[in-house]
Amino acid sequence: AEILCKIALISLIFFPFILFHFILCFLKSKFLKYMNYLYFISIFFLIIGLFTKLFISGVHLFYFGYYPVAGKLFFILILQTVFFIAFSIYLLYEKLKDKDIASIKTETIKYFIFALYLLLFFLVDYIIMVCRINIYPFGFIFVLFFFVTIYFCMLSTNLINFKLALVQVTVSVLVFICAVVIPFFIGIKTNSWFLSVIMLLAISLSGPYIFKLFKNKFETLIFVKQEKYHETLLTLAKSMVEERDVLNLSQLIVRLLNKIVKIKFSALFIYSPEERSYYCVAKRGIHIKDKNMVIDEKSEIINYIKTKSGPIVLNGNCFKKNSYLFDIIHDDISLVVPIKNVDKLTAFVIMGDKLNGLFYSGKDLYIFKMLANKVSYAMENCKFLTKVRNQQYQLFEADRLTKIGQMADGFANQLKNRLNQFYLVGEGINYELNSFKSVNEDFIRHDDGLNIMLNYIGQMADSIIDDVKRTNNVLQNILNFSKSHEHNITFSSLSLRQVVEQCLNLLKIKHQKEKIPLVLHLPNQDEIYGIKSQIQRIFFNCLDNAYEAILEKQNYIRKSAINIKDYRPNITIELKYIYKNAKIYIHDNGIGIKDENKKKIFSAFFTTKLSEEKNSGMGLYTVKQMITENHKGDIQFRSKYGYGTTFLITLPSLI
Repeated sequence: AEILCKIALISLIFFPFILFHFILCFLKSKFLKYMNYLYFISIFFLIIGLFTKLFISGVHLFYFGYYPVAGKLFFILILQTVFFIAFSIYLLYEKLKDKDIASIKTETIKYFIFALYLLLFFLVDYIIMVCRINIYPFGFIFVLFFFVTIYFCMLSTNLINFKLALVQVTVSVLVFICAVVIPFFIGIKTNSWFLSVIMLLAISLSGPYIFKLFKNKFETLIFVKQEKYHETLLTLAKSMVEERDVLNLSQLIVRLLNKIVKIKFSALFIYSPEERSYYCVAKRGIHIKDKNMVIDEKSEIINYIKTKSGPIVLNGNCFKKNSYLFDIIHDDISLVVPIKNVDKLTAFVIMGDKLNGLFYSGKDLYIFKMLANKVSYAMENCKFLTKVRNQQYQLFEADRLTKIGQMADGFANQLKNRLNQFYLVGEGINYELNSFKSVNEDFIRHDDGLNIMLNYIGQMADSIIDDVKRTNNVLQNILNFSKSHEHNITFSSLSLRQVVEQCLNLLKIKHQKEKIPLVLHLPNQDEIYGIKSQIQRIFFNCLDNAYEAILEKQNYIRKSAINIKDYRPNITIELKYIYKNAKIYIHDNGIGIKDENKKKIFSAFFTTKLSEEKNSGMGLYTVKQMITENHKGDIQFRSKYGYGTTFLITLPSLI
C-alpha cells in the first residue's frame, strides 16, 4: 500500500505545475518563460518524495482502507497546490478586465475560473492525510467535476451562455450526489441494500429527465429576449424575397443583423465568378484596413468555410490569426455564417460580439442557418431578375439596331440620290469649263481675271465631287455596319484588320475626326473566329472607350499645369496566337480606371463617361456577355489611373 501511495504522489506533485502551464498557455502569459525552472523544481520534489518519507511518512488504516499519512514537508505540496490554483484564478480575473478580448474568450475564462474553484475542494483529501480524520476522501469527486467542466468548455460551441452552463453543471452535480448519497444513506439506515439498489436505479433513470426539465426551464428564462428577435428575424426573412437588387438586399441584411441582434459589427461577402474572389458588398459598424476587402476563393479561410454547412463559432482555433480576413479587420470576429446554393458557397456573413456581452446560443446558430437559406433563395431570385432584365435590354438593343439599320438603309438611298445630283452638277461644271477653255483658249490667255475665275470655278467643282465621294463612303460604312448586325449571326473567319478598319471609320464619324491615333501590330495571318456583327460591336466599343479615355486625359492635362504638347495619344492593337487561341491586346495611354471602379467595370448600367451624350452603361457588360457566353472566350484588363488601360480579349479558334 505504501508503494502505491508513493506512485500516486507523482500526480500530486506534477498536477499543479501542469495545470498552471495550461492556464499560462491559454492566456499566452509572459510567465511561460519560467515554466522550465518550475519543472526542475517538480522533479526535485519527486526525488524527495520517492526516496524519503518527508512527503509521505507511511499509511494508516481507516474504515475504508489504507490511506497515506502526511510527512513533515507535506505542507509544501499543499501550499504549492493552493498557490498555483489561486495564482491561475488571479491571472484569469485580470484577463477578464481586458475590454478588447472577444466574448467567446470571456466565457471560456469564466468556465476555467468556475472549474478552479471546484478544484479547491480537492484539498479536503489533503486535510484527511494531515489530520487523519476518519471520513471517506471525497475530494476526487471535485477533481472529476473539474475535468468535466474543462472538457465541457473546450468542446461545447452551442451551450455558450455562462449562466446556463453554470445551471447545467449544478443540476448535474445535484443529480449525481442524489444518485450516490441517497441510496448509500438508505442502505446504512435500513441495512437493506435491496431498497438502496432500487432507489439508485430510480434516480439514475429519472436523472436525465430531471436534468432536461431544469435545463429547459432555465434556458427559457435566460433566452427570453433572444426568442423575441429570433421571431423578428424569421418574419423579416420572408420579405427578403421581394427585393430585386443584390446590393440592396445585402445592405438590408447587415442593417437588420446590427439592429435586431444588436451586435458590434457585421459584413457580407459575395462571390464574383469573374474575379474568382469574394467581395465585401455591405458592412456596418466595422473598422477596415483595406477598403476593397477582397478575399481570394483559394484562401485558407474560404476553404475552411466551404467545409462547414452551418454557422461557425470562432474560438481562436478555426483560422490562423495571420489570415487575410483578420488582417483587414480590427475587431474580433465571433461568428461566420455561410450562405450556400446547394453546395456552392455564394456568400458569407461575418459578425462581431453581441453588445450585451452574451455569446451566441445554439438557438441563435439554428436561426442564422435558417436565415442563410432564405438569403440564398433571395439572392438567387435577385440574380435571376437581373439576368432577365439584362436579356430584355439586349433584345431591345438588338431590335433597336435592326430598326436603325432599316432606317439607315432607306435614309442612305435617299441621300445617295441627292448626292448623285451633286456629283452630276460637279462633273457638268468641269465638262463645260473644259469645253469653254478649249474653244476660247487665246481669249482666256490674254485675260488674267477670266483665267483666275475659271480656275476657281473648276476648284469648286472638284471640291463638290470629292465631298460627294467622301460622304458616299461614310454612308456605305454605316450601311455595312448596320447590315452586318441585321443579317450576320453565324460564326465565320474574319480578318481582324478589316474589322478594326470598319470600326475606325465609324469612330471617326462619331467623334468627327479625320484621324484617330491607332497603331496595329498584326501578323500577316490576322484571322479570328466569331460572329461578325458581335465582333464589330466588341471592337468598336473597346476603341470608343479607349478614345474617350484619351479625350478625358487631354481635358485633365489642359486643366493642370502640364504641357499638353508632351502628351502623345496612342491606341495600340496587337494580335498573338497562344495555344490556338487568339489573344488581342487593346492598349491606350488615356486616363485609366480608378481602383474603386475596377470591380464595377463589367457591371450592367455602370458608366464613367463624361461626354454629353447619354450613355446606358451597358457597353462593357454587353461586350463581356458576347465574349464569354456567345464566343466562349474571356476578357480581362489591367489599368493604372493616370497612365492608361490594357484590355486582353481571348477568342478560341473554334467554338
